[in-house]
Amino acid sequence: MKKLVVLILLLISSSCEIIIAQNNEEKPKIVLTPFPGTSSNPTGLNDILPVIEAEFDSHELILSVTNYFGYSDILILKSPNHNVMYDENEYISDSSPLSIDISSFQPGVYVIIVSIDSGEMYTGELII
Repeated sequence: MKKLVVLILLLISSSCEIIIAQNNEEKPKIVLTPFPGTSSNPTGLNDILPVIEAEFDSHELILSVTNYFGYSDILILKSPNHNVMYDENEYISDSSPLSIDISSFQPGVYVIIVSIDSGEMYTGELII
């Protein structure tokens, strides 16, 4: 049921901002943005929301987070058919980035969805 809700939200929302930047090591960086309507603090006042970023090369995707620690549901879907490529519950924190093997991923567009304990969902686009 949870995956169905994620897929429905993914299909409904096309307004997610995708930010891709270059870091000093020339690995592309993706800043995952909060999924519309999932923030427990929509005003952004009085709380510091987590920031989730990903760096990748042809072999691995490294998810890192600031202002958060705990288990997160991590889902990677291949567009346009939303085939599930990765679906795990993993621990992430400021000091413990998560490495995901993507060496078997074929060239294409992938959607990364990270759901944290408090219900916030973050999304980003991975282009290989």
